[in-house]
Amino acid sequence: MTRGLIILAVVLTVAGCRGAPEPRVASYTAPALLAQPPCRIVIVPFDTTACSTDAGPLVTEAVTLAMHDAFHNDVVVASPKDERLIAESALWKRGRVDTGALIEAQKAYLADAFLFGAITQYKPYEPPMLGLKLRMLSATSGDVLWAGEAILDARDQAVRDMAISYFKHSGLRDKLYGPDLIFMSPKQYATFVAVEMVNPLKEQLAAQSRSQASPAGRCTPKVEE
Repeated sequence: MTRGLIILAVVLTVAGCRGAPEPRVASYTAPALLAQPPCRIVIVPFDTTACSTDAGPLVTEAVTLAMHDAFHNDVVVASPKDERLIAESALWKRGRVDTGALIEAQKAYLADAFLFGAITQYKPYEPPMLGLKLRMLSATSGDVLWAGEAILDARDQAVRDMAISYFKHSGLRDKLYGPDLIFMSPKQYATFVAVEMVNPLKEQLAAQSRSQASPAGRCTPKVEE
């Protein structure tokens, strides 16, 4: 485990030991990702939770949009019937990676990276709660390029303040509910959580691009020899 992933685990463990609910968002970005952002990211659809058949597709869509906004590159969702990636996702959840299977999937999807995820907490209605664990793996080595974990519980006023700030800056408009739309709509709450998780990565990519010639998050296509 890299030093960054150890720190990520410690942050979430310490936060989880506290009695009062707190907003928890932590992430790790590998230097290799900033040096060479992936051109094509394939997102493996997230499992549906026992309490909601809509959770998997809804959260998958939210994370896909957030990743596309961060990278401005080719971000696609794999087939939910791809048994090879379904098996790899189950393996990842047990802390293992089959590099050979990833390489085979890379050939099929022409992917530079695969994003796996797990919904760890889900309560869709007021006050909503969503927990996510995400890992972006290199399609050729299985190395972790980016990791993010979050549990955002709207019972906590700090989380509600974050969501209201997101509403004000997102351009969303709702004359009937206003900022409460975030808490009343499972889709909007999932989008809010995904954006909060990916924003640190988006900011890192933007900062990296300011010192380079390429736009934020844009990849440099590989040249086949």
